[in-house]
Amino acid sequence: MRNKYFCSLLATVLFLLGGISGINLNTYGNSIIKNIQPVANAAVGALVKVDDIVTLNGIGSTDGDSDFLMYTWTLSSFPEGSLSVIANPKAAITTFIPDKAGTYEVTLIVNDGHVNSNPSIIKVKVVTPQEEVILLVKSLQSQIITFNPEVFKIPTMQKEFLNEFDIIIKNIEIGDYKNALNKLENNILPKIDGCKVFGLPDENDWIIDCEVQKSVYEATEELNDKILYIVWAPGGITGFVYMSGTKTGIYKAKVTITKGTFTGRYDETNSSGKYELTSLPPNTYSLKATAPGRNVKYGTATVYSGKYTILNFSL
Repeated sequence: MRNKYFCSLLATVLFLLGGISGINLNTYGNSIIKNIQPVANAAVGALVKVDDIVTLNGIGSTDGDSDFLMYTWTLSSFPEGSLSVIANPKAAITTFIPDKAGTYEVTLIVNDGHVNSNPSIIKVKVVTPQEEVILLVKSLQSQIITFNPEVFKIPTMQKEFLNEFDIIIKNIEIGDYKNALNKLENNILPKIDGCKVFGLPDENDWIIDCEVQKSVYEATEELNDKILYIVWAPGGITGFVYMSGTKTGIYKAKVTITKGTFTGRYDETNSSGKYELTSLPPNTYSLKATAPGRNVKYGTATVYSGKYTILNFSL
């Protein structure tokens, strides 16, 4: 099961009052009724990775005449060699899976039974996991540049910090993930962990403002997790959510990651009460299981490279 990314490609059909080119005219007796042409207006797409599921959502569409709308999604442009297709191009909500890095252009046209809307084009940037890490590092560097030098123990440490991340970018570009991880775990994180561990900066910290330090630490942890995902084979967490004191599974209970890589990601149980969180990098995860009318239960699971960990819940 691939990761699901809801990119909010929301197609909202607006309406214009009169004076629209290509308007459809229907005559009833001596009256002329003007059909209002729907206008497709899609939001800007999100950055996703190769093999992620991209959801296209046109459920917010409307028509000035309240006519029933028909949807047509097409991949109007895609990277050379891509075999990606839209799963159901006539559905209000549909998906596609990008199989190559590059830019995909998705076109939405809606029809009210009389006339098509003008096409609206959404661009979805798709990157490799390596490119994603480099973009995250550069984003963090841009953030560090804006910091007041006074948040550093010594003002010159700001430039030194940026140089540390330059080395990580070079390591990623040449595929030297081992040294990139070593740099993060042994050279950078120990210099920004005092506030997390002790509640205040320690003598090794380069950043002495706890609020700033926390933001950099969290972003660096995310980088570390992303690189681990590239290096190690992903595993997963699976199990059942049972009714308390029984082996009867609960349908549509929700199991959510509350701490660890992909915090906030969840899966709903099937009719047997089984859930499955897939494609997780090695890490220790905190989870919670919820179901309507039942107490919340929490659990912890450690995922190892290429393996599944079983964690059951009883609500």
